[in-house]
Amino acid sequence: MKLLPFIKTGMKLYTSNNADGTAAQLAYNLILSIFPLLVCVHTMLSRLNIRANDALDWVRGIIPDSVLSLLGEHSAYIAGSAGGAMLAVALILMLTAGSAAFRSAIEIIRGIHGLTGKSGLMPFIWSFVYALGFLAVVFGALIILFVGGTLPILRYLLLFVILLILVWGLYRIAVPGTRHMLGAFLAAFGLAATGVIFTVTVASSAQYSLVYGSVSAVIFLMIWLYLCANIVIIGAVINKLTVSDK
Repeated sequence: MKLLPFIKTGMKLYTSNNADGTAAQLAYNLILSIFPLLVCVHTMLSRLNIRANDALDWVRGIIPDSVLSLLGEHSAYIAGSAGGAMLAVALILMLTAGSAAFRSAIEIIRGIHGLTGKSGLMPFIWSFVYALGFLAVVFGALIILFVGGTLPILRYLLLFVILLILVWGLYRIAVPGTRHMLGAFLAAFGLAATGVIFTVTVASSAQYSLVYGSVSAVIFLMIWLYLCANIVIIGAVINKLTVSDK
């Protein structure tokens, strides 16, 4: 497929499936789940005598510094207030918001591939299972980074591989039996590159904090998650176009 028709068809798939609105919905659900997720991860890491702030340092350069600062403050608060009740509430909130984000992502990926959304009780139940599995993957990824992430290059390579597995798994769950590696590879690369570019862009200007004030870090987090959601959706579009072209 030539480049210009490829781009036009991709834009049509993107707009006809309301990808922009779904990306905003995904960002909203993700921002609701990210702080409860941090509570859960903090609790699990503390069992291994690993400080959550050390884990945040492992992803420095991929996640924007303003977002890391916000997460670091939240982690410090958790360290002084964590308890069984907080963990239970955080787990419920994380699973609820995370499962909603998962269902939205599955629905639009299937729509891009021309498939109808799954309805009924079982997809709803499975979305909670997948959200819980995502928590397990994040925890496992942090342990891997802790064990093998002493070298900066190896750390970035591990982060890229983890992103690739997560995105490919999402595509695979949504549309089984279809090749998804190209879109997953480009999406994983885009996610890593976006974090770096976004970090440099925000760091190069001190005016953003003047515009948004004390909520600037939350605004940055929402924008970053919105961009990441769009990248994952565009990866699904690329998969659809490359499969259709064969």
